[in-house]
This record gives sequence, structure tokens and C-alpha cells, in this order.
Amino acid sequence: MNRLLIASFALSLVAGAALAQSDTSAWEPLLIPVYIDSTTPGQHGALWRTDFWVENTGVQPLAIAPWFCALPPGFCAAPFPTSTSLAPGQSLHNLPSSIFGAFPEPGRIIYLNRAASNDAAINLRVVDDSGIVVDSGTEVPVVRERNLLTAPATLTNIPLLNNRLLLRVYEISGAPAQFRVRVFSQAETPQTQPLEEVTLTAVAFDDGPFRVTPSYAEHPIEINFGPVLLAKDAAVRVEVTPMTPGSRYWAFVSATNNTTNHVTLVTPQ
Repeated sequence: MNRLLIASFALSLVAGAALAQSDTSAWEPLLIPVYIDSTTPGQHGALWRTDFWVENTGVQPLAIAPWFCALPPGFCAAPFPTSTSLAPGQSLHNLPSSIFGAFPEPGRIIYLNRAASNDAAINLRVVDDSGIVVDSGTEVPVVRERNLLTAPATLTNIPLLNNRLLLRVYEISGAPAQFRVRVFSQAETPQTQPLEEVTLTAVAFDDGPFRVTPSYAEHPIEINFGPVLLAKDAAVRVEVTPMTPGSRYWAFVSATNNTTNHVTLVTPQ
């Protein structure tokens, strides 16, 4: 092992040990609901990728963790390898690939030092690079800790026409976490009878005080709506109710057009 590798290894151990022993309250978790390490094929010829930016707009350094060690497996400290820091005015474009490998789109969690977290300007887009239609993509909300949900949420006016619908639920407080999901027809009059009712369990992909991925559940909304699908403005609403005490979650529905692959998001408002 050369001197440079030894020095890098030692630095990673020191940084990792410091962070592993640090108080988690000093870090704000940030939920990135969709993150793709490399372009991924999807339905109808789609080629999905994400575009993620963080800018430090403040006057003090902005620390971001975890920042995965680039050394060979077994040479990096666990469970929380290291962090990176953005100087004032500096930006970060995309994250390093997760050392935990590819997951079925559970998203990512990163942590910002609380002293500077409010100075983080953030943007996330999901883009289809298939060339079917020139499209700059769709902005996906990045969820700060204060915006996580604890009470039932309603996702309303979810468009049906020529769309494939997918409900995604994210839990960051621990796993397993259960949610009751009810789908109703969107109407001006109260709807008491759901078109569908299911219970979802958000599954954890890793654990520990600094989890890299949230617990995750998804559900395709594929009800036979009959003639309602013929209406241009036909829509449904989805109620998501947390059933696990202490749940801190977020949810949204993606409506992906079957012809263009353009994504419309319906988020909690």
C-alpha cells in the first residue's frame, strides 16, 4: 500500500470515527425521494436519470454526510464513513454512488449540519433521456425534516387520462412502518366509499442512527375506473394514514404519461 493510500485510509478512519460518535441531533436529515446513480431503463422506452444540486448560500461551511469512502471495500470506517463540506458560494452536483448498491428506488437520505442547513439551496429533477420528447424533466421536492408528515395526508386531483400512477411512501423514523391507503374518485361531493383500500408496509434497506435510505413502500394505482377514464379531467384522490406510532413520513403520487413519459407529481399541500 503506497503512502497516499495509507494517508487517505487514516484520514477516513479519523473522520468516520468522529462522525460515528457525534450526536445525531447536530445533523438535519434531508429526504431525497428519487435518486438514480446512473441512467436506468423504464417502461415505454424511458431512460430515467436524476439531476441534483445543492448550493451553500450562507457564510459558513455546509457539511454534507455521508460521503462514501473511495477506498477498496474493507478500508473505510463504519458505520458513517465521512463527510464533505461546501464553502460559501460552492455547489455540489449529484451525489457519489451508494456503497450499499442499487435499491428499487427507495430514495436517499443525506445529513446537513444544522448550523448551516437553512443556507442550503436545493433542486432535484427527474428526467427521461429516451428522446421520445425533448423534456427538461420534472422537479421533485426534497423534503426537509420540518416538512415530514405525522398526520394523515390527502393527495388530491391525481390525473387519470393515459397515465400510469404510482404511490410512493417514505418513512425515516424507523421500520417497519404501516400505512392505510384509500383511493377515492375526485368529486365535489363527499365520497365515503373508496375505490380501493390497501395497507402498505414501508420496508427498511439499512439501519442505524445515520440511515442512508428511508424505509419505503410503493403501490401502483391500477383500478378499473370504467367510463371515468374517458373524461379529460378525470382524477382520483388518495388518503394516506400512518398506523405506526411515531411515524415521520412523506408520500406522493407520480402520474407518468404513457405516450410521452412526462411525469406529473401530486404532493402533499
